[in-house]
Amino acid sequence: MYAISVVPFLQDSKYVKIFTINKMPEGPLGNSCIRINPPKLSTFSEDSNCIIAFKSIIYPTKLMLLEELTDLTNLISLDATYAINYPFSTLMLENKAQQNKNIIFYIS
Repeated sequence: MYAISVVPFLQDSKYVKIFTINKMPEGPLGNSCIRINPPKLSTFSEDSNCIIAFKSIIYPTKLMLLEELTDLTNLISLDATYAINYPFSTLMLENKAQQNKNIIFYIS
């Protein structure tokens, strides 16, 4: 099971929201991901750990932005290995004890 999240990211001197995944997926979906060490969001924040982000389909040298949600869901559905797990996603997103509020859905 993989968790897909939206996180803030400093890109080209402006803040954007990108898609991340909790671990590197196997198969073709893994080719659409890249492990990066994100820059600090501010001088007051601590150093960030490596994250696994999705590469943009529209601009392959950039990261996939929130505006590309349809592209992300298409990418997941085209890879027959994975599918969005709607029942589990709903259960977890409604769970008040969930610690990571940036998760938007789960794939399995």
